[in-house]
Amino acid sequence: MMGFMNKHKAIGLALTAGSICAMLALFVLQVSTQLHTQQPARFSLRYGNIAYGYGSSSSAAAVCGNGTKEGTEQCDDGNTASGDGCSAACTVESGWTCTGAAPSTCSTTCGDSIKAGSEQCDDGNTTANDGCSATCTVESGWACTGTPKSTCATICGDNIVAGSEQCDPGVDGQSSTCNSDCTTSRCGDGKVNTAAGEECDNGDSGNSNTGTCNTSCKKTTCGDGIVQSLDGQGIHESCEPSLDSTCSSSCTPQRSIGIDTTPTASSSSSTARLSPPPSCGNGKLEPDKGEQCDDGRFNGLDGKCDRWCHALFCGNGTVDPGEECEPSKDANGNFTTNKCGLTCSVPVCDASGNCTGGCMWINIKCTASSASSSAHSIDIQTQIGVGIEQQTQFSKSSKSQSSSAPSFILPVSSSARSSSSVSVAPGPPVCGDGVIQAGEQCDDGPANSDTRPGACRTNCTASRCGDGIIDPGEECDRGDADNAIGNGCTPTCKISICGDGILQPGEECDDGPRNSDTKPDSCSTKCLLPHCGDGIIDRAFGEICDDGYNNSDTRPNGCRLNCVPAHCGDGVKDTGEQCDNGINNSDSKAGACRTNCKIAHCGDGVKDPGEQCDGGPNGNATCTPDCKVRTTLHSAAPSSPSGYLYAFVFLILIIIAIITVRTAHAMMKS
Repeated sequence: MMGFMNKHKAIGLALTAGSICAMLALFVLQVSTQLHTQQPARFSLRYGNIAYGYGSSSSAAAVCGNGTKEGTEQCDDGNTASGDGCSAACTVESGWTCTGAAPSTCSTTCGDSIKAGSEQCDDGNTTANDGCSATCTVESGWACTGTPKSTCATICGDNIVAGSEQCDPGVDGQSSTCNSDCTTSRCGDGKVNTAAGEECDNGDSGNSNTGTCNTSCKKTTCGDGIVQSLDGQGIHESCEPSLDSTCSSSCTPQRSIGIDTTPTASSSSSTARLSPPPSCGNGKLEPDKGEQCDDGRFNGLDGKCDRWCHALFCGNGTVDPGEECEPSKDANGNFTTNKCGLTCSVPVCDASGNCTGGCMWINIKCTASSASSSAHSIDIQTQIGVGIEQQTQFSKSSKSQSSSAPSFILPVSSSARSSSSVSVAPGPPVCGDGVIQAGEQCDDGPANSDTRPGACRTNCTASRCGDGIIDPGEECDRGDADNAIGNGCTPTCKISICGDGILQPGEECDDGPRNSDTKPDSCSTKCLLPHCGDGIIDRAFGEICDDGYNNSDTRPNGCRLNCVPAHCGDGVKDTGEQCDNGINNSDSKAGACRTNCKIAHCGDGVKDPGEQCDGGPNGNATCTPDCKVRTTLHSAAPSSPSGYLYAFVFLILIIIAIITVRTAHAMMKS
C-alpha cells in the first residue's frame, strides 16, 4: 500500500514539475516576445494563491483598439486606424481632441491652424467672411490652400464678389465697369481697361493731353492738334500740321540734309528727312530697325554714320560731309562718269566691295578720241588701282595699251579746270613735274600749293572742302576734323550759325536762345536733337537715366546704352544680384539663374543638380525641406541577444517538461 502511495506521489510531483516548467516556458516566451517587439512587459500568472508576473498590474490588460482607454493610452476609439483622431498607437493626433474612455470620441478643433479630418480649411480662427468659415469650410468665392494652416484668397474672375473685391467681371477678364483685378474701372486708375474703350492709362497724374496718354485714356497721335514731345505712337513731335504749314505729316519739320550742287550751281537737289528714330544714337547696331550703323553720340560727326544711322559712303546717293558731289549710276547700278570735262569722281573699290575716295568734282581734258562719247559705265567690283578706272580709246600707236585696256580718270585742280593746256601722259606718276600721270588728280608743277585757294595741292590732289583752305565756292573750311554741325562751318563748307532760330541745312533743330546743353528735352547748342548718351535725362524721349560717356551695357550698376537703369535681366551682375544671365534667366530650368537674379538653390521648386527633389521652401509630401526624397520607415523588430537567450531557455524548459511527463507515465505503467 505504501509503495502504491509513493508511486502516485511521485507521479503527482512529476506532473507538477512538468506544469511548472510549461508555465515557465510560457513566461519566457512572452518575455522574449516583449523584448523582440519593444513593447512594455505585460505578463501575469497565478498558481493557487500565489501570483507570478512582471510589469504593473494596470498595464497588463491595456490593449490599443479594444475601445477602452487604459494605462498610458491617450485615447482608444475601438480601432487601430490613423487619421480619425486616435492613432494606431492610441495617441491623440494633431488637430484633434479626444474625450471619453470607453470608447474615446475624437473630433477636429476648428480654428487651431491645423487642417484635419473633414475640415476643408483652417485659417487659425473661427471668423466668417475671410475665406474659411467658422466651421472650417471654404466660403463661396474663395480658394484656400496650404497645410497645416490654410491661406485663403478671393477668386477674381468667378463672377462672385467676395472679400475686398469691388466687382468681379467673370471669365471674360474685364468688363466696361470692372478691371481684371476686380476693381471698379475708371479712366485715371492706372489700369488699361480695353473693354471700357481705354487705349492707355497712366493714372490721374500721368494722363495728359501733352503726353503719351490723354485725359480720356486715348493714345495721343500726330495730327491731334496738340504738340507732344513724345506721343502715344512713339513719335517725337516738334510741330503739328494743323498748327504749322511747314510741319510734315509725321509732326516733324522737313529738313534738307544733303545738297548736291554742281560748281555752276545751275541745278541742285535736296533730300528731306525726318528726325532720327528713338533707337538711333544708342550706340547699338540694330539692323532689324533699319540701321546700317550706330556710332552713338558721334553719329553725323565722324563722317561714317549719319544721324539716321545710315552709313556714309561715296555712292549712297546723298552728298555727305566731306563730299562735293555724288556720281550718277546707270540702270544696272554701275557708276557712270564723263570721259572728259567736268564729272564727279567715283570711289575705288576692292573685290570685297570696300570703297574709298570719290565724290569730288574733277575735270578731264577733252581729246578728239574722247569727245565722241560723253559718258561710260564703271562696275564697282572691277575697279582697280588708285585712280578711277575708265574705258578710254588710246592711240593705235601705243603698244602698251589696247583699245579696250583700262586707264584712269585724271582730274585736275580747281585752278586748272578751265585750262586746255593740261596734258595727260601715261607712265609712273611724278607729282610736281607739271604732267598729270595715272593716279594724279592734277599737277601744276611749281604752282602746286597747300595754302593757295583753289590750287592743286602738293600731293597732286585737287583742292576740296575739308582741306582747311577756303577755296572758291566755299564760305569756310576748318578741315575734315572740325567741319561739323555747331562748329560754325558745316561739313559742306558753308557757314552755320546755330542758335539763330532758323533751321539750316545740316541742323537737326534750332530753338534760338532756348538751345541748351543742360536742360532736358532741349535742342543742344550744336543744334542737335536730344539723344541717349548726351548726359542729360530726356524723359520726353523715354530716358530714365543718362550718364553720357559712362553709359554701359557691361559695367555693373551703370546706366545702360538705351538709357535704362541697371536691372535684373539685363545680363550684368549688379549690386544685390547673385547672378544675371539676361534672357537665359529661368524659374523652370535646372541650375539656371532665377528671374529674380538669385542662384538656383534648394527650396526654389526646381530640381537642380545635386538635389534628389525640390518641394519648395517647406518641402512636400515626397520631398524634405533639404531636398531629399522622403522614405517611409516601417518599424522592424530589432534583434536582441537577450531574445535569443530566452528562446534557448524556453526550449530547455519544454524539453524538461516532456521528459518529466514521460517519466511519470512510465512510472504509472510499472
